[in-house]
Formats: sequence, C-alpha cells, structure tokens
Amino acid sequence: MSERAAQATAELAPPLAEGLAPPAVRPGPLLAAVCLATLPGPLSFTMIVVALPVIADSFHVSDSTASWLLIAPMLFSSTLQSIGGRLGDLLGYRRVMLAAMLGYALVTASAALAPSFWVLVGIRALQVTFGGAVAPNGGALVRLHLPAARRAGAYGTISAAISVAATGGPLLGGVLAGTLGWRAIFLTALPLSIAAFVLMSRAAPLDSVRPAGVRPNFDGVGALLLAGSVASLIVPLTLLRIDVLTLAQLPLAYAALSLAIATFVWWELRHPDPLVQVRLFADRTYRSACLSETLANISLFPFAVVVSIFLQSVQQRSAALSGLVIAIGSVTMILFSPIGGRLADRRGRRLPALIGRALLLLGTAPLVLLTRDTHPAMQAICMAITSAGLGMSYPAMQAAAIESAPRRYAGMAAGVFSTTSFVGGVVGITAVSVYLRGDHLHISQFRLIYAAFTVAAAFSFVVALRVAPWPRHVEEALSPSDAPAG
Repeated sequence: MSERAAQATAELAPPLAEGLAPPAVRPGPLLAAVCLATLPGPLSFTMIVVALPVIADSFHVSDSTASWLLIAPMLFSSTLQSIGGRLGDLLGYRRVMLAAMLGYALVTASAALAPSFWVLVGIRALQVTFGGAVAPNGGALVRLHLPAARRAGAYGTISAAISVAATGGPLLGGVLAGTLGWRAIFLTALPLSIAAFVLMSRAAPLDSVRPAGVRPNFDGVGALLLAGSVASLIVPLTLLRIDVLTLAQLPLAYAALSLAIATFVWWELRHPDPLVQVRLFADRTYRSACLSETLANISLFPFAVVVSIFLQSVQQRSAALSGLVIAIGSVTMILFSPIGGRLADRRGRRLPALIGRALLLLGTAPLVLLTRDTHPAMQAICMAITSAGLGMSYPAMQAAAIESAPRRYAGMAAGVFSTTSFVGGVVGITAVSVYLRGDHLHISQFRLIYAAFTVAAAFSFVVALRVAPWPRHVEEALSPSDAPAG
C-alpha cells in the first residue's frame, strides 16, 4: 500500500487500548443465528420468481407488470445494504439486526394479506428495506466477534446457507403456488424470521463501535445521493428493457450518472460522518475486492439467465431441463463456499480469490464457441465451474474487504462491498435481458455475451491480484470509550 493510502486509512482508525477485547461470544450459535437470518431473503425471492405467473393471474396483470415484484426489490437492495451497514456502525449491529428481522417478519406477514398488486409491490419494497440491513450487519458481527483465523470460513458457511435457500426456493415456491396459492409463499418465510430473531437475541452480545456520549449522525443526504447514483446506473437499462427509453437516449441518461456519482463523492468527502467513507477506497485491498467482485458478478449473476434462454428459446429444451442445469451450478456453489472460506483462513485471502476467478474464466471461455448443437451437459459443466468459482472466491473477497476497514466501519465496509457487487450483477442481468429481447435470437448474440463475460472475468482476475493475502487489522482492541449499545 502506498504511503498516502496508508495515511488515509490510518486516519479512519479509532484509538486503541491494550488489554481490552470484544465481549466473549460463542462463535457457533452466533454463526448459526447469522445464517438463519439470511435465509428468508433469497428464499422468498426465488419462490416469487416461479410464482410470478400465478400472482399475475390472481391480480389480472401482465407478466411484464408482475416482474416489478422482482425489479423494485433489486433497485432497493442496491443501496439499502450500505445504509443498513452504516446504521449498524452507529447504533450497534445486534440492535439493527434484531430490528431488521422483526420488521421483516411483520412485513412478510402483511404481504400474505395484500389486497392489490401495487400494494404487494410496496410491501415487497418494505420487505427488502428491512432485509437490506441483515447481510452487512451479519458480516460485521462475524468481523467483530470471530478471530481472523475463522472469519472467512464463517463467511463461506453463510454463503452456502444463502445458496441452499436460493436453490430450494424455486422448488418450494412452485409447490406452494400450485397447491395453496401464492400467499402461502410469504407465510412460509415467517417461521424462519421468527426463529432467527429468537436465536440472534440470545447469541449476539451487546456491541457498539462509537464512543459513548456521541450521538449518531446519520447521513440522510448521502443516502439519497447514493440511491440516485445507483438508480442512474440501473434505471436507464431497465427503462430500455421495457421500451420506455430508446437506445439513442441511453448516452444522455448515463451523462446524468457521472453527475450523480460526482455529487455523491463530493458530499461524502465533506460530511463529518458520511454514509460511505470514501477514503476507505484508498486501501488497495478494499478497493480491489469491491471492484473484482463487481466485475465477476457481471458474468456470474446473468449466467443462469443466458443458459436458460438458450436452452429453451434456441434449442427448444424443456424448462425442467433448464432448471436441472441451473441447479447443478447451485450445488457446486454450496459445496465450494465452505471450502473457499477454510482455504482463505489457512492460506490467505488472495489464493482462493484467484482460484475462484480462474474457475470463472474456465467456465465462460468455452461458451464463446457456442453452437446450436452444444450439448446441455457441456453447458451444465460450464455452469458448475463458474458457480464453483463464485463459491471459492466470495468468502475470501468478503473477508478481505471487511477486514481491510477499521472495526468501527465494519458495517459500512460490509454494506458497500455488497452494494458494489450487487450493482455489477444487476447491470449484467439487465443488459442481458435488453440484448436478448425478441422472438428471433441468433447464436452470435449468445457468443458475444459469453465473450463479454470472459473479458469481465479476466479483468476480475487481474484486479484480484491486488488483494492482500492477510488482513492488516487482525485483532483490534476496543477503545475504552466504546460502550455497549443494544
């Protein structure tokens, strides 16, 4: 790290005191609580994906209109993770986690009673609002209470749990929507939320990373500017997909993006307690982890969508076969996430990150030569390899990013890392959906998409080379002024 970057990062660190340590905690129950808390979000999302036709019929809306149940939450999630993580820094991670889980449970119950479609969309937005605080604060709790030698393994376990929920969601959602109706989907996630709340209240100790007597100063303007910046990136592509915006108008829309981002950075640099501490990006590891994950997710998020469209629209294969191919990828991600986490704890963060990025390259590159006769088994193998790459690299990247920030910014670091990686995925999915519109798709379109995926994967590998193998902030002591907060 350069001298200038080291100085900028050092300015962010709180004063330390010897002989003080975080409150004693049992790692197993805490990790179980964080895993359980993360399950309802991906489970509900993937159940809704397969239930969209049933919901559309129930409210007499088109399938395109029904897709707003997915689009709106994705737009919200892009910024809410940063906001939720910062609130944890200010108010205490345990307190924010418990409030988020309770709110999520109440909103989920109300979703089952939604009287109209747009009310349901609004409820889904509220649901994601609460859910957006879960992941970054869960990541911060792991950063705060688990030793460095176990953190990446813990992140790998959490990632595997999310993959299990995302894999089981379509199957469970299809059964529930077909037998009990779509309202049962929301009721299914309710017991998980309640169980997570109870376990978290018992497993997570009191915590605070702000000095006692200092009132939290939440950067509301920064939150609005961040939302505007992310919206400026995603909304134009979304409007293009639904034919509200033309391709010729897209450059003008993205000119507004540059202005929005510049305004956001300017405000955050001036604010005494910003939503996003921009100076964190002076740290090479943090900057590289966020950028590498963003580039990788441009390929990883839409990969399953492209495979599904190709199998069904070009090769005229069944939806069941498409689901099987995608499920194979989910299984490899479940298997490799804990492996990647444990390897990162033993051999450093960089090694599994590079292995994961190499697997991503290995999975996307062969499909640049895709033909109409490419066997589904070949596509399944490529899907499995790319998903294994995600499982191998994500825990290491998450650990590297969160550990590279001072402990009082753990929630912010976790939230911004999630936001940047999620934005890459949403941009990838939206761009693919725009490019593959229409009834007459050509094989060259798919080759070009896989070529773009391969280029993004190559750049993500190069950027990952800049990630430090071991955390600089290994075991930080608490400042004497760090008083517990609920």
